[in-house]
Amino acid sequence: MVNLIECLSIMVDNVTKEPTAERADSLLLSAQSAAAASLNADLVLESGGSSSGGHTFSQCVSTWLIKTHTHFHNSEDLVLPWYFGVLCWSYAVGGIVMMLTRPKWTEESAFPFRTMACMLILVQAPLSFAADYLSMTQDTYIHTADRLLACPMMLFELVKVITMSPHVRTGTFALYVSSVATAVYCFMKSSQAQDNHDANGFIFWHNCWHTYPL
Repeated sequence: MVNLIECLSIMVDNVTKEPTAERADSLLLSAQSAAAASLNADLVLESGGSSSGGHTFSQCVSTWLIKTHTHFHNSEDLVLPWYFGVLCWSYAVGGIVMMLTRPKWTEESAFPFRTMACMLILVQAPLSFAADYLSMTQDTYIHTADRLLACPMMLFELVKVITMSPHVRTGTFALYVSSVATAVYCFMKSSQAQDNHDANGFIFWHNCWHTYPL
């Protein structure tokens, strides 16, 4: 995931050449720090609470990215409410809104806005529902597929926000940045709750995470 973020930095350098890109740089640095901290926390928990700083990228992949189960595997304490499943489809709602109300800045940018919308509707939403609601306590490759898509899609969202920065008002940009930051915070809290086998905390924070596309 850290390697993906480094790739994102290169992409941003090529996309944002305007002076206002300084605003985007601060967002990217914050996102890099948050993602690195989150990933390190996951690795510490997976390794039994010891962090030596010697984790390799392959260890990151094997201990988190390609896992086929969650911390609630075979748990009898996790009972997901119906609205948890409904909110998994928020990605589809967000994608549909993107298709129907394409903002003006996309006409001045090469960002693949409609492609991202289609990915949210046709892939991200069904995978989220299958992994988070239907298979949360099961051992299945759906969890792997969900993570493999969710990571680049979140980075894709960051690229979208950074790309729009020269074309929108400062207030609009600040609103998007604060929304992304809040979403990342909710995701990290839901991951922490899952690590602690806190079912109620996981349901609350993961629901908050899924409200971001709305």
